[in-house]
Amino acid sequence: MNERKPGHKTGAATSTLLPEQRRHDVQKRDADPENQEQKLSASVAEITTAIADKRKELQDLRARIVKVTEKHDQILAEIKAEASSIREQETEQLRRELVEIRNSYDETLRRLANQSQQLTDSVQNQADRLFELKLITKEQRATLLGLPQSDAATPTSDWPTLTDLQGGYPQLASHLQRYLYRKQIIYPRALLATFHALMLTGDFIILSGLSGSGKTMLVKSYAKATGNVAHIIPVKPNWTSAEDLIGYYNPLQRSYLTPPFLDALLTAQRDPQRLHIICLDEMNLARIEYYFADFLSALEERDEPPTIALYADEEAGHVHTEFKLLVDSLMDAGAGKDLQDLDAVLEDREILAKLKDRLGMDDGESVLHTHARLRRMVAGVLKVPSRLRIPTNVRFVGTVNMDATTHYLSPKVLDRAHVLQFQSPLSYWQQVIKEIGDSPLPETGVCIPATEFPREPYPPFAPHTTDAVSQALMQWADRYLEPMGIEIGLRLIRQAAAFRQHLSLLLEAGMSSEACDALVLNQLIKQKLLPRFSFDGKQPSRLGTLTVAALVSQFQEDVADRLKAAPEADAKDALRKLIKRAEANDGIYNYWA
Repeated sequence: MNERKPGHKTGAATSTLLPEQRRHDVQKRDADPENQEQKLSASVAEITTAIADKRKELQDLRARIVKVTEKHDQILAEIKAEASSIREQETEQLRRELVEIRNSYDETLRRLANQSQQLTDSVQNQADRLFELKLITKEQRATLLGLPQSDAATPTSDWPTLTDLQGGYPQLASHLQRYLYRKQIIYPRALLATFHALMLTGDFIILSGLSGSGKTMLVKSYAKATGNVAHIIPVKPNWTSAEDLIGYYNPLQRSYLTPPFLDALLTAQRDPQRLHIICLDEMNLARIEYYFADFLSALEERDEPPTIALYADEEAGHVHTEFKLLVDSLMDAGAGKDLQDLDAVLEDREILAKLKDRLGMDDGESVLHTHARLRRMVAGVLKVPSRLRIPTNVRFVGTVNMDATTHYLSPKVLDRAHVLQFQSPLSYWQQVIKEIGDSPLPETGVCIPATEFPREPYPPFAPHTTDAVSQALMQWADRYLEPMGIEIGLRLIRQAAAFRQHLSLLLEAGMSSEACDALVLNQLIKQKLLPRFSFDGKQPSRLGTLTVAALVSQFQEDVADRLKAAPEADAKDALRKLIKRAEANDGIYNYWA
């Protein structure tokens, strides 16, 4: 047994030296080339084996991809084949349905055409028969057959249209001015442009001015210069209701009395190709809101043509029934006989006896008397329907002259109308000559058919609009007009927007937006605002701090500022003259004075 010396720590020394020895042995082994080659060979073998395994996995994956692709192509081919089959079937089905629908449509069209022709032939035969028996007139026969009826008009086939004008639409007012000047009729270009723009809006127009200032002549001249029709209807002081315009139905005679105004509307219905301007001449000889109230309200309808009830529908039914009874009786009594006209009926005693028996006439009533009564009844029904739709090719104009024999215009009328104030032709004769200059005078007017005057809804109103014209009107209403006691509603704003749309087309090309807005405002001030000035300027305004006259002065300054872009704007002068008249009349403002 080996002895251990005191203090000798054999285990500890071994433990301490062993790691160093191991590192030495490892380094020695690693430094041996043979060992390094073996290690490298082992690593290469491992990598080669791994690569082979990966290649096998890749081959397996490619094989799977090929199988999946083949399966996908097979499924896709089956789907395409099935879809193609379904598409062909659906296409064929749709083709068959389309052929059936087309055949059905053609058959329906042929059937309707045959029925229409049969109906037309029947109506024509009946109308011809009634005409031969003198139960209807030639004009009534044309109405039944739907034949066009048009009054004689100025030939306009060789006249230029709006698209033919050199310079386009803005040259219309100049062309009309020069054409009328050739006929020694003078009007400023701005007046003609404004009148045409108002015709396009469809609003009610009032022409104001002294006798002889050319109010009625403008209506006639404009109609002739555009190939259209004017109807001048003189107003009588005793007019008090709509019957003075549209007549009335006489229940005793079963006939309708048609005054000239209604005749003009019915003529416009029969002549839809031309615009018909109905002018109520000196319309304030009677109170406008009395006899024209129905039409003032009807003109507010914009989506559909307004309708006016003339008489009860049942009255027309009674006339039709009685008329049919007489016609059937005439046909039955004259069956088998060649009756060419009414004279043949009246000469045949057998037919007269049958008619009296069939109709239950007593000895005091003759067939001729019954015939005449029914003829009047039928004439009324054929000419005047129970309900009259105001044609879209109609425009209403009125002329007024303020004197001791006439009535002022009520707020209801002014709210719905545009007022054009006329001056004496002597005051603008030189202006017209300057505007015409050396321009050639055309020999024809401009053909403007009724289709160029559609009756359209007013533009929509937007409270936060950026339109300068609408903004100015709303600001004036809030700052000046409402405190003066002049109320402005939404209708005026929308009328102004429509007027701006149409007048801007007639202004010179290249005119700035500011100048265009100023010219439109200039006209609206004269047409819509100043005619409402009728108040005592000394009275306090609704603001309480200023008199009405002080507000008018502020309004005058605002107007002058807004119209600076249009140097030729004359609303400033019109307002200045109105203020001067008020100052000379103890502060009383009256546009119509």
